[in-house]
Amino acid sequence: MIGVVLGLKAIPEVRNEAARQLLAATGLALIATAVFAFSESTAFPGVAALVPCLGAACIIHARTGDGIIGRLISIRPLVFASLISYSLYLWHWPIIVFTRYVTGHELTPLLRGSVVLASVAVAAASWRFIERPFCRRREWLAGKPLAAGAIALVTVTAGMGGLVVLSGGLPGRLPDAAQAIYAATYDRSHFYQQGCFTESDRKGPPMPTSKAARSAPWVLWTISARISSSGVILTQPRWLPRSTPPPRPRDSAGCLPATLPALR
Repeated sequence: MIGVVLGLKAIPEVRNEAARQLLAATGLALIATAVFAFSESTAFPGVAALVPCLGAACIIHARTGDGIIGRLISIRPLVFASLISYSLYLWHWPIIVFTRYVTGHELTPLLRGSVVLASVAVAAASWRFIERPFCRRREWLAGKPLAAGAIALVTVTAGMGGLVVLSGGLPGRLPDAAQAIYAATYDRSHFYQQGCFTESDRKGPPMPTSKAARSAPWVLWTISARISSSGVILTQPRWLPRSTPPPRPRDSAGCLPATLPALR
């Protein structure tokens, strides 16, 4: 969104040279803050993501090609990193995930270095042989080719999403033990009721408290809808009159209570 705002020139251009240099320095400071001050305890993505994004936006909007910041970010290694940055963004995470999957453990310092080198190499190749040829063929980005490509992409994405939904999450990709646990998610007990536990904050009517209920042959147990670390809680049993069929109030989860004959 920030890039769109800059691209649409919604922010007035900064014409004062000193102000432009200050804006660029501020942007560099924000990026440095994200690099060196953020840690594993930093909530990311979130509000913290605005820090590097605003920093990059400040540098772009400042347009200080001849200033100190402009010359600093124009050195060849940084220019190369910026050219492959999008490909690196796309490729680094799959490489990390599959490396962990193959090795079966967290990455050692040697593996981390190897992953970085592999990510840079793949990103450079992707930029050179995919991004650059695609961007140079601008006829691909207009008219029927663009529309056909967009329709094909949406169709494939929708098809893959439908496959995942209809198969219940592609459980076949999981080991047998994981599939057994996954299948338990869809178990239905004898007391299952449609719509039960769909609105856990809904409160049902109170249970009967008349004196006649104390000598009843029926006992009614209700299940609390407050699912917490202690699990499901059975409340105190209440006796119902012999001549009255057990009432069927819904509890706070919208579930009908189970009734059991009293054992005497």
